[in-house]
Amino acid sequence: MKLKPSDVAPHAGLANWLMCKGVLKKHSNGHNVVGSWLQQQARFDDFIDVFNNERPHEALDVKCPAEVYQPSTPAYKGLPDIDYPFHDKVIVVTNCGRRPGTGHQGSAG
Repeated sequence: MKLKPSDVAPHAGLANWLMCKGVLKKHSNGHNVVGSWLQQQARFDDFIDVFNNERPHEALDVKCPAEVYQPSTPAYKGLPDIDYPFHDKVIVVTNCGRRPGTGHQGSAG
């Protein structure tokens, strides 16, 4: 079932656009899934290929991104070590906001 822009009002931004293009489909429970995660990934990979290699972009003088892409010349060497002033305290925080070893959970701020 391909959605019309009026069908995706509760969704925002990129999800809206992807549904209109037929990349995502709205599931009856509101989730944007098509089959398994692997099937959805394959569908998204196909879309990215078309977007980058076949679809012309007005902002690129009606060329495809693959036609104008140029890899960066200097090799990426990573970031330098960060040196904080002595009065700043460095705290390790997990992705979910926990501070290991402190007994504190939740927001680190």
